[in-house]
Amino acid sequence: GLDAEGSSISINYAAKVTGRVNKFNIGMLHVNERRESGNANSSVARVSYNLGELSSIGMITTYGNAINELDNLTTGIDLNLATAKFKGNKSLALKLYGIKSHTEDIQGKDAAWGAQILYPNDFISFKIGHQQIGKNFLAGLGFVPRTDIKEYWGEITIGPRINKFGVRQISFGGEFNYVTNFSNQLQSQSLEIQPFEIRLNSGDIFGYSLERVSEYLVEDFNIFNDFVIPANNYKWWENKIEIETSGARDVFGEVSYSVGNFFTGRKNSVNVELNWKVFVPLFIGGEVTLDRVSLPDGNFKADIYQFNLIILFSPNITLYNLLQYDSQSE
Repeated sequence: GLDAEGSSISINYAAKVTGRVNKFNIGMLHVNERRESGNANSSVARVSYNLGELSSIGMITTYGNAINELDNLTTGIDLNLATAKFKGNKSLALKLYGIKSHTEDIQGKDAAWGAQILYPNDFISFKIGHQQIGKNFLAGLGFVPRTDIKEYWGEITIGPRINKFGVRQISFGGEFNYVTNFSNQLQSQSLEIQPFEIRLNSGDIFGYSLERVSEYLVEDFNIFNDFVIPANNYKWWENKIEIETSGARDVFGEVSYSVGNFFTGRKNSVNVELNWKVFVPLFIGGEVTLDRVSLPDGNFKADIYQFNLIILFSPNITLYNLLQYDSQSE
């Protein structure tokens, strides 16, 4: 495990149980860590019930806190309603969730909930959603990037099939994300426009997108070493080109390049992902992300390197290995 500073903690013992009983899906995990302070026990329990072929209702409970030493318990429910027979052969889904945290010495504003409608079909695909996360909501065994927010998002894609000149489909569309606090003060927003994405008969994809980003900083932001971005409302444009090769090949991958303004300066990013299906049980993959940022205070870089090794021993036993390095962590 990890402590609040991100340092590793040894595990004394752990147990995991998963299975299915009729229409019930059950999963439980308990870990006892060698912590010097705080609660050394962490537990997760998840139960869901299948409603027909594609729908389900479930609940989850976690106990433990990897963020600080306060006792933390979270309990949540979720409902997924889906069909593949909407208007004959279309897919449609509704997802709902609600979760509440119970943290020592903290009361009120500790709940989160959300809803999303999805229409993931070939010619027209869209989704729209909303979620709210209270200021005091704490997921002791989870990850929440922001609290005290109300978030709205949506996406639509229109993709007619061409089936000429080696081109299978040409898609275009856009998506948005809008985040405020509970006082309805803007925190961030983005609007991405995708003029085209070309999918070839081979499965290869080439696309271009243009994104407008807005970030509202209520206080100075120390982004790197002594580099500080002053509190203000920032807006900028970012361009991105992406090429993805078909996963049907033994060797496949993805390359993307983005460039644009960034707060008070500019940023260039390169992402390269390469995967190799050596043979049926063995899979090797790697990914490199290189960010180059130029600000009035100076320039800096942030690089991430990742290596994956997956071995499939049987349909029920798989070994996952992940090795990651970044240039900024100490």
